[in-house]
Amino acid sequence: RKRGLKAKVTINTRIDEYPGKFRVDDRLLFCNFCDHSVDWVQKSTIDNHLNSISHKNKKYLYENKQRRQQQTLVTSFSSSESKKIIIHDLIEAFTAADIPLEK
Repeated sequence: RKRGLKAKVTINTRIDEYPGKFRVDDRLLFCNFCDHSVDWVQKSTIDNHLNSISHKNKKYLYENKQRRQQQTLVTSFSSSESKKIIIHDLIEAFTAADIPLEK
């Protein structure tokens, strides 16, 4: 009876299996959210890490921080655009009233 050949699992195999969740640093698998090394040889070890309360909490905090940073960028951009519009309108008003912009 022939046994099926088991596919060789590498650290890059694990990266592909869990996109966006891990990175490789000096041949170690690190969780992007926890900044914690995880043994990559056994898939169950990785699954246990991803299902841990600690990981879920850090992932939640990370995602909320990303969301807040994105909102801050959008707000900053909106303020910048509003400021440009106000300056433009002020220049137009001064020009229409024949008020010099500099002395």
